[in-house]
Amino acid sequence: MHNLRDEEILIEHTKKTPMPHLPLMVIGLSNRDCQYYGHSWQEIGTAGAKCCTMCGIVGYCPGCTPISPIEAAQPFYCTKHTHEYERREEEVQP
Repeated sequence: MHNLRDEEILIEHTKKTPMPHLPLMVIGLSNRDCQYYGHSWQEIGTAGAKCCTMCGIVGYCPGCTPISPIEAAQPFYCTKHTHEYERREEEVQP
């Protein structure tokens, strides 16, 4: 390889030192952890219904889906509707 003045450029090929592979720490989570950290929602087949991948509870957002898509689904407000719900609750309380 040459530069603009037609001088040869020497390129050193160095071997990269591999990074040591540290073992991953696996933390077992329980159903009670959802109370502290929040649920990990995943959409399921029914429109508007979600299932927590940690505890298995089925839920839906009453702001997004006014009628429960599944009879056993629990109401959980999504991030968008939580603030609206809290604001309404504050207005109702004397």
